[in-house]
Amino acid sequence: MNRIARVAGLSLLVLLAMTSSVAAQENVTGHWTLSLESPQGPADIMAVFVQDGTTVTGELELAIVESVEMSEGKMEGNKLTFLLSVSVDGQYFTVEVEAEVDGDTMEGSLYMAEMGSFPMTGKRTEG
Repeated sequence: MNRIARVAGLSLLVLLAMTSSVAAQENVTGHWTLSLESPQGPADIMAVFVQDGTTVTGELELAIVESVEMSEGKMEGNKLTFLLSVSVDGQYFTVEVEAEVDGDTMEGSLYMAEMGSFPMTGKRTEG
């Protein structure tokens, strides 16, 4: 009987561990407004993210740039990371984005080798 109770207890612990790791995964799918502070002043980015497992794709729109393309989007737990290829006046820049997502909000930073790091916050506007 003791052996059965130990096996059942161990099985329950494994099941709980698996459930808690699944529950810890945030989902970033939806429409977001991302706000950042840059040397040029505050700016808002309109974003639509789609998450499939840990892969995140999306479309972003920022008024002060000619084009923006997202790549290498990943969501692991509550950590969102992706790259942006941004075109301004015919020059292309790579922007690294990292944020922690908490439900309908996120907080993180954007990094450009040419300009440094800028704080960013985000709020989901539609699911």
